[in-house]
Amino acid sequence: MKKIEKQKYILKVMVSALNEIISKGCIDLDGKSQTEDTDKKTGYIETVIFDKPTIINWRDAGYDELRISVWWDYTPELIPERKKYALSLCNQLTPKPQANARYYRYILGACGSCYLERRTGKFIIGDENNQFFDMYVREDSERLLKNAELAEPKGYQTHGWIKE
Repeated sequence: MKKIEKQKYILKVMVSALNEIISKGCIDLDGKSQTEDTDKKTGYIETVIFDKPTIINWRDAGYDELRISVWWDYTPELIPERKKYALSLCNQLTPKPQANARYYRYILGACGSCYLERRTGKFIIGDENNQFFDMYVREDSERLLKNAELAEPKGYQTHGWIKE
């Protein structure tokens, strides 16, 4: 699968994920980077996107930007028993599950991360089809994501560049 195809699939999942955490009040599009004495720098929620269990996590990156990551179709219980040690220290605040990438096919349909700009505009930083990093899309997830509908972004754009 080509990188541009992965970008399109992750965009569908990411827009739904961003809409979810915005509507639940987990992040604020008008928010500022937190000071050292606050504890809203990171967070995660477990939800369902496109009928699959999903983890959405975020971390304040400074300069009023957030790193947003989504783990779609995340089912750690499906990892083979003899490989469960790989997930024993898994932290839901990292961009990707901390298991070795060779185990992703068991536990993960897709994942990706982006930076959300909030100071100079409200957008995912990057060019169209080049906004995401730490991407993974399982081959059998391609059909589901190809047929999934791209949601309308709620108060932000799907790509853009910071203007100083």
